[in-house]
Amino acid sequence: MKVKILDYCLAGLPVISTTIGASGYEKVDSLIIKDDKEHIIKAITDLLDDKVRAQEIGRKNREKVVDLYGWSRIAGKFETALALAEDFNLKHFKEEIFQPFWLEEKRHAMDVLNSHFIIENKIIHECE
Repeated sequence: MKVKILDYCLAGLPVISTTIGASGYEKVDSLIIKDDKEHIIKAITDLLDDKVRAQEIGRKNREKVVDLYGWSRIAGKFETALALAEDFNLKHFKEEIFQPFWLEEKRHAMDVLNSHFIIENKIIHECE
């Protein structure tokens, strides 16, 4: 999710974005999604020509974002997560100690100054 889209919506601005740029905000149906240059330019000029429509879209953006991502919604989810964490008992789980994967592969930096790395006595990588 792009935080700038959230910021612009909270400021009550109309937002024009591409599908990729607006990913994560699919529920904000008042965003203007255009995926090619000509359509983006047209959407911008249309908003500049119709200030009432631009303000209405901005108002809808703000309402939708506050409803979906506002503190009242976040606080409720956070309280639920805390309650679940409080009920969660780690004593039921066996403690395991993990080794980093490069130790399991027997990969060691044999000559760090020259950036040679050796696995099973064969040079596999040399940095320049």
